[in-house]
Amino acid sequence: MLTLTLALTLLGAAPTPNATAPDDKAATATSAPAEKAQCGHAMPSDAEKTAKIDGVLVRGAAITGKASVAVKDLVAAPDKHAGKALVVEGTVRKVCEKAGCWMELAESDKADAAGMRVTFKDHGFFVPTSSAGAKAKIEGTVQVAQLTDEQVKHLEGEGAKLSRGSDGKAREVRFVASGVELRR
Repeated sequence: MLTLTLALTLLGAAPTPNATAPDDKAATATSAPAEKAQCGHAMPSDAEKTAKIDGVLVRGAAITGKASVAVKDLVAAPDKHAGKALVVEGTVRKVCEKAGCWMELAESDKADAAGMRVTFKDHGFFVPTSSAGAKAKIEGTVQVAQLTDEQVKHLEGEGAKLSRGSDGKAREVRFVASGVELRR
């Protein structure tokens, strides 16, 4: 409860009746073995930092306002932004169908709009599997990675659509988010 209050204070909001917090039982739980989602990732505990403030679902750390970049600009020149802490806003186009352990953020919900896959720092939080179509504001860092055949198979099994270069290899622009805000 203290961490939720601290996060709300950093967001500039006090707890309100519509804010949700982990129940006391979850907050006092200790060393329970981590559950695995169907996709194989460890499920975050019930005590993950989650709040709903003025209709905005907040997951992970509070967004602090780093330099902001448009999704299309980031995807067009990912190497320019690799490793930098940024804030990006866009539309959630797709979410991991099994657990919400990743989402695809695009400049719009159109299939041909520039987009990137977003994962969550240390798998410390997930987003609802029903998040597609929501507007998102995320903070974190950009990574550019060439995927192995095993990673491609895993992601495509979760519903991801990956593009391939002329060599047939999948290269991914991914964003590792430390915090997410979702709005409907």
